[in-house]
Amino acid sequence: MDVMVLQTQRWLNRTYGSVPTFGSVEETGSTGWDTIYGLIRALQHEEGITDLVDNFGETTMALCPTLKLGSTGRVVTILQGGLWCKGYGTGAADLTANFAGGTEDAVKQLQADAGLPQTGIVTPMLMKAILSMDAFTNTWSGGSDRICEMQRALNASISSYAGIIFPCDGLYSRSLNEAIIYAIQKDIGMDAGTANGAFGPTTTSMWKSAYPNGVSAGSSATAMVKIIQYALYCNGASYDTGTFDGVYDSTVTTRVSQFQSFSGLPATGTVDISTMLSMLVSYGDQDRAVTGLDCANTLTDSYLAALDSYGYKICGRYIVGGDWKRLKVDEFARILAKGMSVFPIYQTNGMEESYFSYNQGWEDGKEAVMNARAFGFPNNTVIYFAVDFDAMDYQVTNSVIPYFQGIYERLQKMSCYPYRIGIYGPRNVCSRVSDAGYAELSFVSDMSSGFSGNLGYPLPVNWAFDQIDTVSYPVQAPDFVEIDKDVVSGRDSGASVAFPIPDTDYAGGESLIKVNIGNDEIPVYANMDTNYPFVKNQIGSIKKGQFYIARASKDGASWAPSYRKVIYKKGDGALATGLIIVSNTIMGGSFIQTGVVDFHSVIFNGSDLEVLNPDEDHISGLPGYIAHTVHKPVAAMNSSGTFIKTIPAGAKIAADVSETGYSHPEYLICNYVNYGEGNGWEPITSSDSYFFVDVDLYSATSGADRAIW
Repeated sequence: MDVMVLQTQRWLNRTYGSVPTFGSVEETGSTGWDTIYGLIRALQHEEGITDLVDNFGETTMALCPTLKLGSTGRVVTILQGGLWCKGYGTGAADLTANFAGGTEDAVKQLQADAGLPQTGIVTPMLMKAILSMDAFTNTWSGGSDRICEMQRALNASISSYAGIIFPCDGLYSRSLNEAIIYAIQKDIGMDAGTANGAFGPTTTSMWKSAYPNGVSAGSSATAMVKIIQYALYCNGASYDTGTFDGVYDSTVTTRVSQFQSFSGLPATGTVDISTMLSMLVSYGDQDRAVTGLDCANTLTDSYLAALDSYGYKICGRYIVGGDWKRLKVDEFARILAKGMSVFPIYQTNGMEESYFSYNQGWEDGKEAVMNARAFGFPNNTVIYFAVDFDAMDYQVTNSVIPYFQGIYERLQKMSCYPYRIGIYGPRNVCSRVSDAGYAELSFVSDMSSGFSGNLGYPLPVNWAFDQIDTVSYPVQAPDFVEIDKDVVSGRDSGASVAFPIPDTDYAGGESLIKVNIGNDEIPVYANMDTNYPFVKNQIGSIKKGQFYIARASKDGASWAPSYRKVIYKKGDGALATGLIIVSNTIMGGSFIQTGVVDFHSVIFNGSDLEVLNPDEDHISGLPGYIAHTVHKPVAAMNSSGTFIKTIPAGAKIAADVSETGYSHPEYLICNYVNYGEGNGWEPITSSDSYFFVDVDLYSATSGADRAIW
């Protein structure tokens, strides 16, 4: 508790407590907005304003008197209370109504701390700065003396021009960013009445006119070079030029090149308008050419042709949401066929703090993985989870970080599907979640330039995509495609291949997992034919040691060869469907394909295959069941397709048939699990008598690659 602040609070309540619309302030002895607002309302009352508000606005400024040595009255007392709240003593043990030497000394010290001439005179602009929560010393955790140096120099240069005294607290924030832009506007000759601290179209145009060739080594534009040095430092201490001296030397050239390279700009060492904007505006130069995009539109062939003509190479698409928004399997194939890659975005809501919690992250982590798996995104793909609101720092701490912790821990539990975590959101949110260890890469929503988490924060060090603008491209009149432009850092190349479970008619029909243990490859055909030789268009083959999924019932007419519809893995790693010939003679429902056995009748030992005797009991106490060893973590699902748990490597699973789930033919039906350590065989849970295990068909090219042997 600060005794001087407590005196100020008591004086305010005692003096103005009966004034209509003044209200009261809490008497805590701690400075806060409640006390500052009380001082502002007190000043307004002394100015003759009757409708008191918590804002030092234009009217309050216009009516505020200038105070100096010898001034008296309650406005002086308000000034002294403001100085006390900022930690400046006035040389007296109590508030007075007299502007004496102690008060003048306090004002001069504050002016020195703010980089202003030490006149001891309190102008209305200085009074506004005093009656605020702005600090003028580096008292904050994480504050930088170099930033303080910068802030004081800017106040000395542009406070009269801007009509603002900026804080000198050692922190890069929205106000410092604004001060630097005011300095630019002053340098390029913008009228003070037009200047606003925002790098808009007028500032951009005037800067380009003032510096048509940019600013480079040897430049005599000392003021602008100093601004460039400020902007570099604010984007990270690694861009520190050593001093703010306005000299564009080799160090400045190197730092500019490093910043350009980090930001996805040509590393020329010359500051052009794109570099200037990238240093000070979250979205940078919105006219710059980019190769990335994200959108909520289904990308048709005509849309993709248009986007391809504009140079787009990578696309962000949603893997959840309504049909209007969500990626489609055939769309995914179209995008890849066009030579573009895809990065997945997960967003069901994410537009307000109430959505975010650990439990929500736990659920979203599972849903994201299962949806990514269904679309066929390869292992190690980064999924970007959206934080699509202007999250304050405390909201990041209380809600957003726990949400990502839930995602992280859920994906750790589902390590059988090794997807990686990314975050979509404002700069500060991305950096904080990443620093907490819960996101590897950031997709930055820099297009939302007004978000508090973007202004005054550098681009996250792990940025992969930087969203800078929404644009529309004509397709065929009156049609157009609307997308968001994304700068690409190269940290994430997206998915350039996909391994979706093929769309087949397996749902509702029994399927079996089969293994080719013969020496010959099994041809796979596209079509049955009613004419001899009853096959048409070979499209692939099932090699020795590979396993595949086949319908248990045969296809084909009674007079034609017996076929089976299969899912198999092609040479390029993708899953595909086709037909194999089982027999040229109708033999009922059983397979007589030479060299083929059921999955549960074979043990994989490295690359070797050992066929078991189906008449023997292979697990003691479980007649008819065969044990398979888990060599990579696998996902166990219940009959509803809901993830139960990850079965770790080293465990064993037991199956009595090689039958798969009807609607998910890539899952083997199992009955028991044995985690080792003498625990014995047990159901997966107390309520599930059987479960389904992903047989890892995607990575199955040889026995050693399989998740289950």
